[in-house]
Amino acid sequence: MRMVNKDINNILNNQNIKNINFCLYFKKFIELDEKEKFKKFNDVAENLKKGIPKVDGHEVRLKNLYSRIDDKTINEKLTLKNKILDEYILTLEQKYNYKKFEKVFKLKSRMIVGIGETTAGEVGMIFDYNIGVPYIPASSIKGVVRYKYFENFILKLLKNEELKKKVPIKKENIENEMIEENAEGTLIYLLFGGEKKTLKTDKDDWNLDGTYMGSIVFLDSYPIVKPKLDIDIINVHYQDYYKDGSKAPKDNMEPKIIKFLTVASGTEFKFRYAIDLNKLNDKNKIKEFEEDFIKTLTEHGIGAKTNLGYGIFDIPN
Repeated sequence: MRMVNKDINNILNNQNIKNINFCLYFKKFIELDEKEKFKKFNDVAENLKKGIPKVDGHEVRLKNLYSRIDDKTINEKLTLKNKILDEYILTLEQKYNYKKFEKVFKLKSRMIVGIGETTAGEVGMIFDYNIGVPYIPASSIKGVVRYKYFENFILKLLKNEELKKKVPIKKENIENEMIEENAEGTLIYLLFGGEKKTLKTDKDDWNLDGTYMGSIVFLDSYPIVKPKLDIDIINVHYQDYYKDGSKAPKDNMEPKIIKFLTVASGTEFKFRYAIDLNKLNDKNKIKEFEEDFIKTLTEHGIGAKTNLGYGIFDIPN
């Protein structure tokens, strides 16, 4: 059973369907099997009222539907999309004095991006609206790269006395060596955009020294061909404990298994960014950023659950 009208339901039941928009289906439709039983509630309508639309098997149906979509059609669209992105970044380099970076990375673990997205199921995921395949938004790439770049900068700062002299630290933070990420000398504001901060000489306080537009343009990352989807689980063993802490965690508590879709390992994504040489024309800094970018993808990962090894890429050849 689907919460749609009869005509749409008949179309979705067609086993020969090959060109459905999977992004729309994933976000808007949820399949409910009236024969399946909940352990606590048997009535589907009652569960909907309680905000529990998901039932076992939903992710399996989603995966099967996704696998039925014609690979050739999707691959043609992905080829065109990647060609458009290649032409755009090439234009930046040839006409506007940018230095481009483009490489294909292969996932060596599963990946999920957009786990908090609103969807009909319990766990979200980002799909391209037009093509219907998973992709990595430029904003997600910029966020994690900025975070890791600053973290790597701190590590270099601790080892480099000369670099320490270039980065101001408030007196109250000197002992713990706490650094303001947009402080003069970090170059975070120059690379990613933001307010440059200088330390006032007469007071132990920050002075805003202009707002900068970042010198790096990040592009969305798309797979080379239609990626496969895998099903994974989160096994919540002590949901009563996690919910409000009213009960101590015990082995006799009923675990709740939450299934969700992930991008399968082995999927190849093409990453692209371009640095504006009019704003940053330091070869050493550009090379340093490229190394940090690659290290972010191959050591930290992209998307959710990276602490558990998700979203890690192999170093490209």
